[in-house]
Amino acid sequence: MKDAWSAGSGNKADGVATLINHTLAELALACQKEEELPRDYFHVGVFGYGTQIGPAFGGTLRGRELVPISEVACNPLRVEQRNRKDVDDTGRVVM
Repeated sequence: MKDAWSAGSGNKADGVATLINHTLAELALACQKEEELPRDYFHVGVFGYGTQIGPAFGGTLRGRELVPISEVACNPLRVEQRNRKDVDDTGRVVM
């Protein structure tokens, strides 16, 4: 997982983590109506592997196998600010 990630900079582990985080965020948004908390239509589990195989949630969700989507949305381990790069109609990269 330390190999280069072809979809951008960084390694595969960082790329997969970003994809999982985006998927969880989209799922939480899909379960949300207006300004209220996401409704618990789903319980999700994220498992990691390496030296051990097991639940990969951290922080207050550490060690739990299945978690309601509202708890995932309300308990992020951290929030990162990133610059988004898009390509305009001429093919130039814009931020």
